[in-house]
Amino acid sequence: MIDNFQKNLWGKRASLGGRGVLDPADKKGFKNRYIDLTHKMILEKEMKLSTSDKVLDFGCGTGRLTFWIANFKISEVIGLDVTPEMIDRAQEKYSSKKNLKFLSYNGSKIQFPDNYFDKILSVWVLQHIVEESKFRETIRELGRVLKENGQIFFIEQVMQRNSLEKYPQTDYIYKLRRSSENYIKTFQENGFRLVKWYPINARRGIFYKFIVIGFPSFLSFFIPLLIRIDLSLTRWMKVSKDKYTDSFFTFKEV
Repeated sequence: MIDNFQKNLWGKRASLGGRGVLDPADKKGFKNRYIDLTHKMILEKEMKLSTSDKVLDFGCGTGRLTFWIANFKISEVIGLDVTPEMIDRAQEKYSSKKNLKFLSYNGSKIQFPDNYFDKILSVWVLQHIVEESKFRETIRELGRVLKENGQIFFIEQVMQRNSLEKYPQTDYIYKLRRSSENYIKTFQENGFRLVKWYPINARRGIFYKFIVIGFPSFLSFFIPLLIRIDLSLTRWMKVSKDKYTDSFFTFKEV
């Protein structure tokens, strides 16, 4: 379970909608639009959703990705979050979809039977589980509700070495930026096989700064193309040891 400081902070951020789970400081929305579209382009390509899929959005926040996935007309998508205010906001905004449901998570037990979901999605969530024992427990619980040979897809901020940010005296989220090796090793030790991993570096592409300062609306149709170019070039960029990189992972349960 998260502590009271984190509960209150996430509760406040729920009132900001999608901005509260991306960058609350981005009041104009250009940066968050870039990040949101980057996530969706990667996930659409990698998840290969089908109409029979049952999908869990673990740490769904206000439902930005849960609702987006529901639009693919899959069998069922569940948004799960530990913050009641996030769930309330998601239900208020996205309750119209029949294949979509939002549920509160107690931070320990996922309220679904074994082998229920075909695919699990998680974006910028695991990095907020800073205790290693709780991190491993969460991975095992995700594995329990995932079908045999099912896949988990996640995006996290990683560094070459684990780096903890924990500032309870400020309006800041506890965050542990693990190394990619840490993620791979821990998942493998808990019944998963690595399928794919690569950096996406969503905020360091060459076109990123042009987009976030405010791309002219009549040129906005170019943004997906520019993001694709950024994603392609990112694989060849050298990242400093002291900087984090957004990275995409796919694991399969074995």
